[in-house]
Amino acid sequence: MTFAALAFTVLGATLLYLQAPRQAWRRTPLPTAPTRLAGIVSLLIGLLVWQTMTSPVTGFFIQLTLLMLAFALFPYLALLRPRRG
Repeated sequence: MTFAALAFTVLGATLLYLQAPRQAWRRTPLPTAPTRLAGIVSLLIGLLVWQTMTSPVTGFFIQLTLLMLAFALFPYLALLRPRRG
């Protein structure tokens, strides 16, 4: 259950990051509308799973903490990728 909540939260954050115009993982961002919708739905599912495992307030802050960590690390993870020509 914890892995599912963590996976949905990270997936949602990743999708929201990849649709941003200034993301650094791809040459062009993913299409905005469908990717943003998929990211938000994934985050809502993750939030629901966190809240069923813990209290609603605790689940909210767990997800918020994971989102802060993910959005802080994503630009630095792009630096680990080898550059092509």
